[in-house]
Amino acid sequence: MGKTALTLLALCCAYGCYAHHRHPGDAEPDAGRDAAGMDASTDADLVADALVDAPADVPLDAPVDAGCDIVTLKPVPITAPVDIVWAIDSSRSMQDERDRLQATINDFARRVRARVDDLRVVVITAENIVPPPLGTDALRYLFVRRDISSNEVMAVLLDSQPMYASFLRDNALLHLVLVTDDDSAVTAGDFLARADLVFNKPYTVHAIASPDVNGAPCRTVVPSPLCLQTGIQAVCGAANIGVQYYQAAERTGGLSINVCLDDWTRVVGPLSDAVVGSEPVPCRSSLPLRTDGSAVTLSEATFRVSGLETRSLRDVGTQAQCASTNLGFYRELRGAEAVDTFTLCPATCTEVQASEGEIELRVDCGR
Repeated sequence: MGKTALTLLALCCAYGCYAHHRHPGDAEPDAGRDAAGMDASTDADLVADALVDAPADVPLDAPVDAGCDIVTLKPVPITAPVDIVWAIDSSRSMQDERDRLQATINDFARRVRARVDDLRVVVITAENIVPPPLGTDALRYLFVRRDISSNEVMAVLLDSQPMYASFLRDNALLHLVLVTDDDSAVTAGDFLARADLVFNKPYTVHAIASPDVNGAPCRTVVPSPLCLQTGIQAVCGAANIGVQYYQAAERTGGLSINVCLDDWTRVVGPLSDAVVGSEPVPCRSSLPLRTDGSAVTLSEATFRVSGLETRSLRDVGTQAQCASTNLGFYRELRGAEAVDTFTLCPATCTEVQASEGEIELRVDCGR
C-alpha cells in the first residue's frame, strides 16, 4: 500500500542541525534600534539585554513509495548566517551581571564575526546596555525593550517574538540565550513545546543561570561593591538554582553556564565557540507528519559513524528512563499541534555529537 507524502517540521536543537529526507534508492528592522516602539521608562538599576536568530521547514521531496521513509540527521559545516537572541532578567539583583555583560558583549560579537560574518543579535531586556560598535550597528543589532522579572525570562522571550520576528532570517541558525539569577515559572518542557511552534525551525537554547551548589544557588567569588553594600543574598550570587533553564539547554544540546562567574570572558568565550562551531547531529528533532496531520510510525532509529558499525538506538519511553541504556531516545507528543518529537537521551546525545556521527530514522515502513 502506497504512502502519503509527509512534511518534515525541522524543529531540531543543537548548534544547528541538518535534516535530510530521502527515499530508498535515492542518491545519497533598523539595527541598533528599539523594536518595542515603547516609551516605557525603566529603573536605572534594571538589567537590559538579549539577542535572537533562526532556519526553516524542510519539505519532503515527493510522495513516498513502498518501503520505509527515511530521515537522516547529520552534522554539516556552518555555512548559514547566525541569529542570536539574548533574553536578560532585568531584576535589580542582576545589576552586577548586567555590568559584566555590558563589558564583554562586544568581545562576544567580535569572536563570532571572526568566523561567521553574517551575524544578527537581538537583546530583550528593560534597558539597552549594549555599547558601540555592536550597539549602534543597525544591520546587526536590534534592541527590544521589555522589563523581565526574575521568573519570566522564558515567557517574555516567546511573548515578545512579534517584536523581533522580522529581524530574523529563515536561513539563519538560531540560538536563544537565557540570562538570569533565578529559576523559571515556566517549565523547560512547556517552553520548548511552545518555542517549537513560535519559531518553527531549529534552535539551540543556552542558559546562563545558577548551577546546583550542594543544594543551594551559586555565589560570586569576589563580592562586588553592591554586594558588600547591601548584603542581599541574590546580589551576592543567585536567588535560586536555574533548574528549568539548565534543562532547556540540556535538551537542545546547548551550554549551561554559571551566572556567578566574576570573569565574563569565561562566559562569552565558550558561548561564542558554541555558536560558530560545526553543526552536530541535533539532540532533538520533530518527526515527519503525514499530509493529514497525523504522526508517523517510527520503525527504527540507528546511529552510525563513518567506517564503523551501525548501532541501534532503543526507545526508552520517557526521559526518566534514559539511564537504563547507553544508546537511547524518547518521544514526546505535542497533543493538538500533532508535533511528534524525537529526543536523544543526554548521554547518547553527547556520544553522537562527539563522534560526529549521524542518525537515520526509518518511519512508516510497509505502510
